[in-house]
Amino acid sequence: MIIDQQITGGFQGGREHIVVDGSERIVNHQIFGDIKERAVWSDLSEVDDDWLKEGWSNSPTTTSDSSRMPHLKVSVTNETLGWVLVVVWGFIIADGKRHHCRRLICRKKDEVERVRSVYGWVDSS
Repeated sequence: MIIDQQITGGFQGGREHIVVDGSERIVNHQIFGDIKERAVWSDLSEVDDDWLKEGWSNSPTTTSDSSRMPHLKVSVTNETLGWVLVVVWGFIIADGKRHHCRRLICRKKDEVERVRSVYGWVDSS
C-alpha cells in the first residue's frame, strides 16, 4: 500500500510504503528516521487499548482481505527516541455519512497521547 500525503495548500507531503503482511521491518522514515513497522488486517481482537476499539462501523468494504478483517492495525516503534505508536484504520459513520478514520495512540515512558483523524470518503460501489 502506498500513501501519498499532501499538506494543506497543495504542498507535497511524504510518501509511505506500508506492507500489510504481519512482518516487522525496519523502515527509514523521512521525518522519524529508522523505525520498526508492522501492519496487519485486524478484527480488533488483538488490540489491547479500549480507546482504539471505540466507534467503528464494521460495514463491509470492497477489498477481500478487509471484508473479513475490516480494520488495518499499524504498529510503529522508534527505539532511538523511545516511543511506540499504534494506529487503527477503519470506517465510522458521522452525520449519516461514511468516513475513513484513524485512531492513534502514542506512548513514550509515562506519557500517552491519543488522536482521532476523520477523512472524507467516496464509496465507489
